[in-house]
Amino acid sequence: MRNVLHAVLSLTSVAIIAAGCDARAIRGGTAALATDGGPVGGPSDASRSDATGAVASMEGGPADSGGDADDGGATDAHGVAGDAPPGDATDAGTSDSQGVSYQAVSGVQFGGVMTIACGSCSNGERVRLSADSGFTIDNVDAGTSGTHVLTIFYTNGDSIARSIYVGVSGNESQGFLGVFPPTGDWNTVSSVSLTMSGFRAGANNTVEFFIDSEHSAPDLDRIVMMSSSTPVSPVDHCNRLTWQATASITAGDGSGPIGAIDGNLNTRWANNRYQDGTDWFQVDFGGLVKLTNITLNTQIYPDDYPGAFEVFGSADGIIFNATPFATGTGTVGSTVIDFSQQNVWAIKINQTGSSHSSNWWQIAELQTTCTM
Repeated sequence: MRNVLHAVLSLTSVAIIAAGCDARAIRGGTAALATDGGPVGGPSDASRSDATGAVASMEGGPADSGGDADDGGATDAHGVAGDAPPGDATDAGTSDSQGVSYQAVSGVQFGGVMTIACGSCSNGERVRLSADSGFTIDNVDAGTSGTHVLTIFYTNGDSIARSIYVGVSGNESQGFLGVFPPTGDWNTVSSVSLTMSGFRAGANNTVEFFIDSEHSAPDLDRIVMMSSSTPVSPVDHCNRLTWQATASITAGDGSGPIGAIDGNLNTRWANNRYQDGTDWFQVDFGGLVKLTNITLNTQIYPDDYPGAFEVFGSADGIIFNATPFATGTGTVGSTVIDFSQQNVWAIKINQTGSSHSSNWWQIAELQTTCTM
């Protein structure tokens, strides 16, 4: 379930949120759901908070939303500024060669936000978001109304791509899931350019960055409003480095869900029990892709294929279709699933029945012909 902000936020936070972004529906107004996965069901692979309030990735990342050996989620080699004041909410930004730059630390913070010293960041600090937190930047000058490009400078010391939601001037939030690739460590800055809609003409825009309880965000350095003529490279959602995998079993034997999409046939995901028709495996591509086949490679343990399966698609990564677009039975070594072209944001494979109940279900690698 992608509840972007829970009701447990303080009244102060709610007031800030209302001022910065009137709507938090994800992806074009999709309402928060009571259950994740729609009719298909199955628990989500949510993040958790540790004692510091930082988020621990349940998808193969570190046990902290931004921690590493030097960072730990509470301290790093440069020290932690802690829960810093929200900064100057009226900061109009500074011009540079790329556009108008707005420091993340200048935003008005809500929820469990931390400001951390960062020697490689533009202002010597970066912002870390925990579950259900974020910040707003006021007085963003878009020049003209409509769609504009924001370049976000960030760090990501995790092993998988991270996510963020963005609200522009009170409009419905725009989800950018799995579009911030790893940067190597938490003190190496990289950038991603994103096209966003809903800007007003002039400098009366508010841009809000936030994360829910189900994803982990990158640490943010600064945001640059680019000129409208700046070319934007589209995100390649067929690049498996940006995919996110979840499953009915996330730990135990094998490498967890990430082991089935990391491009390495020597790692794997395992359901860790005999097949009883209740396990599932899901891949979120981070955007719409076109698929015509899926292969479940089980070369490490060739007999641990699904006895029977159903494959469901989702056009938004939240709600899955009630009817599968493919069904069948598995085969030794690899299970090849062919089907007519599907335009999907995510897929969920349910293992059904108990015809192969004497074996586990394992995936060494999920392989597919993917185009955008």
